[in-house]
Amino acid sequence: LPNAQFSRDEITLSDSDCAELLLSSTLNGIRLWLTESSYTHLSQMSGIPNERTPRTSIIQSLVIFGSPNSPILLTIRSRLVLMITKELLKQAAPKPSLLGLKSPVSASWLLPNHLFYSLHNSKALTLLPRLSKALASNSSKLLISAEAQTQIEELQSRAELIQLRDRYQNLTDIPPDQIEFSDKETLERLFPHQRIALAWLRHHKAAFIGDDMGLGKTLTVLAHYAQLKERGEADLLIVISPTSLTRNWLREQARWFPKWSSLLPASAKGLREQQLEDAINGQTNDLLILNYESARIESVLPLLCQIASEHRAVLCLDESQRVKNSQSQTFKALKKLAPLCRYRYLLSGTPTPKDISDIWAQIFLLDQGERLGKDFYRWLAQVAELGNRYSEFAVKRFIPEEVEETVQRVREILLRRRKEEVVQLPEKLFSTRDIELKGEQLERYEEIREQLLMRMTSLKGDSYHREIRSVLEEYLRAVQVASNPRLIDPLWRGDPAKFLELDEIVREVVSEQQQKIVIWTNYLKNTEELCSRYEKLGIAPFSGLVSPSDRAEIIQKFQDPLDPLRILVALPAAGGVGITLTAAQTAVYLDRTWNAEHWLQSIDRIHRIGQCGCVNIIALNGCPIDELIERNLKKKELAQAQLLGDNQETSNWPSAEELIRAVTR
Repeated sequence: LPNAQFSRDEITLSDSDCAELLLSSTLNGIRLWLTESSYTHLSQMSGIPNERTPRTSIIQSLVIFGSPNSPILLTIRSRLVLMITKELLKQAAPKPSLLGLKSPVSASWLLPNHLFYSLHNSKALTLLPRLSKALASNSSKLLISAEAQTQIEELQSRAELIQLRDRYQNLTDIPPDQIEFSDKETLERLFPHQRIALAWLRHHKAAFIGDDMGLGKTLTVLAHYAQLKERGEADLLIVISPTSLTRNWLREQARWFPKWSSLLPASAKGLREQQLEDAINGQTNDLLILNYESARIESVLPLLCQIASEHRAVLCLDESQRVKNSQSQTFKALKKLAPLCRYRYLLSGTPTPKDISDIWAQIFLLDQGERLGKDFYRWLAQVAELGNRYSEFAVKRFIPEEVEETVQRVREILLRRRKEEVVQLPEKLFSTRDIELKGEQLERYEEIREQLLMRMTSLKGDSYHREIRSVLEEYLRAVQVASNPRLIDPLWRGDPAKFLELDEIVREVVSEQQQKIVIWTNYLKNTEELCSRYEKLGIAPFSGLVSPSDRAEIIQKFQDPLDPLRILVALPAAGGVGITLTAAQTAVYLDRTWNAEHWLQSIDRIHRIGQCGCVNIIALNGCPIDELIERNLKKKELAQAQLLGDNQETSNWPSAEELIRAVTR
């Protein structure tokens, strides 16, 4: 290359040399190590299409090669790669086995005198200290590229966050006098795990509290805001929550911090906007609460953003899994609001109700893409194998090591405790009662079963993946018939088999034991019929048709042991979050759907702080599809028990084979 110019750490090539360099290296089997920009330039100048040649590796920086016995640490495609000469390995220093290195990466990476080991970032956290120690024991020298050095520093910073999190995760309590907060009375009244979370939050401007439902995350955030307010670091707490939780925030604030002023804007258009404008024009509030639906309204979002920009605001997203869809209007609205808030916190006991893909949008609102990137689909392509004939973004399977990398990134800012780890709660017992369908109810079920079998057997190839959601909805028709045929045929006459079984449970729990009971169903028609059926025993409905003020009154009566209201029939979608039902020790599930979030959260309405007796969870199964749903929910529950569902390698939907078996005699 006669026109090449050499300096200490780079070679500058003239355009006339480009074609010769690229072509000769390919023909002679020489591997080129090039930066991305250099490769693009070479391709353009040589006229070769911009595709990787078999012998080209793209790196993020050029490396000065030193002694043959010097290992080299560089960054290739954003991942650390350790290159060790075979001569060095013959000298047994350092030994890959001692460093925790597995076999070299694929053969395409091998050069005659070098072995390459890919260091996944989460594993590099533990490997780097041992690597340095091994190199110190011999004369070898580690050559590190500038970008690799930057990445190492980032890994060290990540390691510090993990260590901090682990320290607080393993604490059993922090004495109130060790927490910098003047309200010692409040600190004394907090549970130990709440004091630990309060101290941990002090280290983070953006964090995720993933404690189980019922562990008092609301109060933890209120107390943390009180700390920030006392120090002059914040002057407004903005809470975005499901509608069912908005008044709970008001109640907790009034109970613990009664001197604060709060605003829950009206739902009526016009009045709601006027109240927000008043907040802009001088009305002072410590706490501003909106539901997710209001936050995304075009007339509300600009006012909300203006309020946040004019304050030292703390943003809290309660039940943050509500924004898991990165394509939703809610996410897009909060994407505009979040950067305007000085502090950002997420609360959710079920952060990944479907699978690990639920986490991206939530974490983005915390760190604006710092950990998982700014593009959802690019991140998804890293953690999963994608694509079928109908959608290029359909998930075939999740890649375990990539999922683990995501989990490790999230854990840096996540504090998550299980109820059994931090509080002493009574035992929770699950039981299933198999109900036999008879007569006309069985005939109706058989009709639907045969239709579903024909539907499933007609699906060929990838059509199952394309139509899975509609198929699962069709399967719920069978669930409805097994629950109450009148859900699909109002003219049907008779007592559903599950109602007769429920009569016996209600008689035993309410009439004989004089205890309270919660009945969960997913269908409004069932709530109406059951309220009429048990009217004389003291029953009330809890659904979206009940106003928020009436809901609060119903819960208050149900929680009063002296009140004659003994039966609550509720929809998980309405009563799954934000309410406490510890007055009951028995919950019966008349029917269930594929929604694991509703299942898990409704259980924890009873099994939470304040419960004094053993909790009995009874599920009524009337058909094989009920049983399939039960297995699927257990699978999702186990995945949720693992932090962020990090053991999920495939989708949590049932397979085509499982669906066919459920409708085959």
